[in-house]
Amino acid sequence: MMFKAYDYQKFCIDYIDKNEISALFLDMG
Repeated sequence: MMFKAYDYQKFCIDYIDKNEISALFLDMG
């Protein structure tokens, strides 16, 4: 993969609210 997990996380945070991303990560386990 081109991007590292950290880069993906930053992208997600730019795209959606931090609360949303937290819920996503918690849901993923």
